[in-house]
Amino acid sequence: MIALLLPQLLAPAWAVAPTKLGDVTITELQADTTAVPPYYGEWFEIYNNSGKTLTLNGLLIERTTQSLLIPDSPPIDIGVGEYFVRGASAERDEDTIGYNGNVGVDYVYSYFTEFNIVSADDVLRVSYDGILLDEVDWDSTWAPTADEALQSQPNASANEWANDLQLNWCSSGSVIPSGPGMNGTPGGENDQCGDE
Repeated sequence: MIALLLPQLLAPAWAVAPTKLGDVTITELQADTTAVPPYYGEWFEIYNNSGKTLTLNGLLIERTTQSLLIPDSPPIDIGVGEYFVRGASAERDEDTIGYNGNVGVDYVYSYFTEFNIVSADDVLRVSYDGILLDEVDWDSTWAPTADEALQSQPNASANEWANDLQLNWCSSGSVIPSGPGMNGTPGGENDQCGDE
């Protein structure tokens, strides 16, 4: 019996599609940069909160007037408790045109022709096959600060309803390593709000 189960235990975990609200949450975004041009430095992060390996192919990301669809190929999966960063540039070499402030970006979009987040008043919405997974809607009273990513509390990342509340969002206090002085934790767990 053990010999029969072993191949199943060693088989790869196949990615499945998100199916319900909260499977994926928006956890951090950088919409306003001065240390690098925003058309290189803008990015946002999502988190797999589903307990399963998810496919991101077919994921729709929307803001007030624009949308991004992750195409069907190449395959893009996100493991349990992992983060996925989309941004305007993946260039991390400060001596290269397109330098984004040393942010690890998993998937690039065009700031000029596809997507650009408005820092003062905007919304980010993530859905799959018509199912809303998460939405963050901000205005000038709690907008992203220049060069400081707007982030959710770590304990709010796993709760879609808590992730929607303004009180669970704040500016990141962590400086991005080897960058030009921008704050954020792209691809990793956020700071506790109030920590310096």
